[in-house]
This record gives sequence, C-alpha cells and structure tokens, in this order.
Amino acid sequence: MRRTAKDSGPNLLKQLNEDQMARVEHLPKELVILGKYKNVGVSTVEKLFKQLKEKQKENVHF
Repeated sequence: MRRTAKDSGPNLLKQLNEDQMARVEHLPKELVILGKYKNVGVSTVEKLFKQLKEKQKENVHF
C-alpha cells in the first residue's frame, strides 16, 4: 500500500518522538531538515509549518 501525504503526519510525529523531539523547541531551526525522515516530503513539512503558525496565532490571542 502506498503512503499518502495524509498518512505522513502521524509517521513524522512518531519519528520525531523516537529522536526525542517531543516539543516545538526541539525542532530544528530549518524545518526543511525534517525531509530526511522516511516517507516525509515537502508537503508534510509544509503542513507541519502551517499547523505551527496556526497554533502560534492561537497562543497570541491569550
């Protein structure tokens, strides 16, 4: 079965947790580096970046 971009999100999170990256501040400064993970492409990294930006906007309103 072929993996889709939709499937890559949980896969990326699992791999990040395995590398002890459980918090945003643990992520690399350059998110493009996340493309090194298995089955993670540009669209997955872009989706993560978009989610992080949305979360940041939510936190600013508090």
